[in-house]
Amino acid sequence: MDLAAETMRVTAVLVVTSALLVGLGVAGVGATPALAVILLGAGAGVFALQDGVTDLPVVLGHDLGFYGEAAWLVPVAAAGATLLATGATAAEVQAVGGLVGLAGMVNYFLRPVYHTVLRLGQYVARAAS
Repeated sequence: MDLAAETMRVTAVLVVTSALLVGLGVAGVGATPALAVILLGAGAGVFALQDGVTDLPVVLGHDLGFYGEAAWLVPVAAAGATLLATGATAAEVQAVGGLVGLAGMVNYFLRPVYHTVLRLGQYVARAAS
């Protein structure tokens, strides 16, 4: 597992989830259990089509197939956020989307910290043995 790639994929999933939630809020959709079920169904549908996205091209140095493998997580994460904010108005769904996007950007900016801690841990493990 390549930590750099995986943390970038987490960032991408969170940012796209944010865009989905903000878009739902702009469309006037509030957070309801029915919306969560629809989003989970969409996640299952995207998961079923997952084999088709692994062949996507590399664009600007980013392997879209690698990110496409995790595309099913976007509606699933949006469903989780919707369930946590059940009863929220459309404007509040937009705010939840903003918070999810903020979490994605925090993850992006903390990536160097993750890598430093991992390398330090590897160094300590080698030195201890």
